[in-house]
Amino acid sequence: MRIAVSGSYSTGKTITTMVLSKITGFPKTHARTMREILPVTFPGKRLEECAPNELVELIIRRNFERMIAEKTNGSKFIADGGSIQEWAYCYGRVIAGFNPNENRWKCILNKILNYPRWKVFKEVMDAYGQVVKIYARNNYDLIIHLPIEFPFNPDGHRPTSERFRKECDNILRNCYNKLGIEILEVSGSINSRINEICKKINLDINSDIELIIEKCITIKEKLFDKIKLEQS
Repeated sequence: MRIAVSGSYSTGKTITTMVLSKITGFPKTHARTMREILPVTFPGKRLEECAPNELVELIIRRNFERMIAEKTNGSKFIADGGSIQEWAYCYGRVIAGFNPNENRWKCILNKILNYPRWKVFKEVMDAYGQVVKIYARNNYDLIIHLPIEFPFNPDGHRPTSERFRKECDNILRNCYNKLGIEILEVSGSINSRINEICKKINLDINSDIELIIEKCITIKEKLFDKIKLEQS
């Protein structure tokens, strides 16, 4: 089964994916985040400083990595995110403005002042969206969506805001609805999520979930600390 774990920023996708991978034995697939690709592609730039064409390059690089990883694993994988995920994050900038960290009114003003660039960016994102939507429909057997359940932690390493985070969640939901893709929405603790997912895919849990969750959280924290250190 090809499973994608969807959700906006900081909804627990990575932990849910890691634990589910350990329990099912399905390989976990992911792509480097745009903030991980950024230093190699555009050294010295922050993500919020990127021009529209640079954002497009980052999203294509990220989705290219994702698709290779998923195709390599064939018919069994747990995807941390999904092809629509990256597109939704960029399309959120079509709605909210190129820099989602800015004040709402400043974002609107910048869109007006940069209308030609914004218009082209929207057209490119609309066209690119068609590609990733077709891919998602044909390459995922189950899409699990994690709702926003707790406040966003503004750690300074993710260029977003609570408003932008909610906008991305709306984009994802609307996209699945328009595509006619039935999603499995799970909420609550990681334990609750995993139990609900395993019921959906008819999998009996014979392992110690609590221990697996604890180990995955430790691994994720170490990885996140490494990324922050590399970016500092």
